Amino acid sequence: MFLKVCPIEKNPRRGFDYFRALHERLGSPERRYKRALEWLREGAGLGYLIGDSGLWAIDADDPKAVAWVNEVLAEGRIGCPMVSTPSGWRHYLMRLPPGWASRPLKCHTRPPNQQGEKMMWDFKLRGNTLLVAPGTIRGDFCYQALTPWFSPPTVDPTLFALEESLLRDSRRWIRAPGDEKRRRERAWIYLRNCARVARSGHRGRSVLIGVCTHLTQYLGLPVGMAYSFLTKPQNGRSSWNDRCVAEDGQTRFPWKKIELLEALESSLEMVPECGVRDFADQEMATWEATCLGHFAECLKGCLCEGAETKVEEVRGLFENWARIKITSTKFGIALGEMGLPRKRGVRCGVKVRLLAGVDLSCLQSRLSGIHPPKPPGS
Repeated sequence: MFLKVCPIEKNPRRGFDYFRALHERLGSPERRYKRALEWLREGAGLGYLIGDSGLWAIDADDPKAVAWVNEVLAEGRIGCPMVSTPSGWRHYLMRLPPGWASRPLKCHTRPPNQQGEKMMWDFKLRGNTLLVAPGTIRGDFCYQALTPWFSPPTVDPTLFALEESLLRDSRRWIRAPGDEKRRRERAWIYLRNCARVARSGHRGRSVLIGVCTHLTQYLGLPVGMAYSFLTKPQNGRSSWNDRCVAEDGQTRFPWKKIELLEALESSLEMVPECGVRDFADQEMATWEATCLGHFAECLKGCLCEGAETKVEEVRGLFENWARIKITSTKFGIALGEMGLPRKRGVRCGVKVRLLAGVDLSCLQSRLSGIHPPKPPGS
């Protein structure tokens, strides 16, 4: 399905439903094709939805990605329509195998290559995903067809990535703590001070999806409330949406209402990066506390009247045993919770903290026969 887009942007002039109704009225492919050419002659851009046609695409955005996709296609002896973008990179068009269109596929996924390197390329797999059509001009550059148009081949997306990376993100995450009032306050602060501003042509939609995911998934705001936060001015400052810019980085270029709402709806299937980090931090804190608990049992079994050991030596022994870094302050608090008081002392003219009653050699001996708890994910 063709859509009319603005000449310097990727946004459709009207909503998707309008263009679906227009295609129904035009009827035959010839009349639809004629209308698309009229839009191009008017100087407007042209886009098409891949979700309505069973197509999918790879959008390669750097030389390494282009070379790699070309290599995979050559090895599989696959020929597909290709389009050159104004930045000089590539769109590769293919068809989904039967049954794939109904699967919960993700867009904008960048699995690493076999060497673990992440390259700048995206899957465009489902839903209302718009691609700019050949003939569209942006500035002094044009989207150009690199091959004559032919029916795209049916290609399994797992040729380019493991199936697991195409499905819904399985990473575990947690929502931001606090009641609803506190999370609304955090959303306000985030949009004012922390959220990246989307820039057209510089992965602006990825930025938009990331901001929406932070609001709806991590902070738990309903879609309607999140939309209000994105578009509402903040104490004399423009709203986050009004601060978004065009490709030149200067001209204000806010998202349209339908685009914001579609991004917010899509974000409900996403995993928030902050939530992933919080979950990892929580697991790490639990593991650290478990290690300290085991270490405390060893310490209490090495108490010897008259012995004194520098706290830093005990901390270093713990770090080597558990293979974990811990600050002096946190370790001191842990010793206090163990009921092991510290005292000040002087060694070789240097002020130090001492742990009374602990025999270091005894502690080393006991730890050598005990394995620390396994870290998260091991």
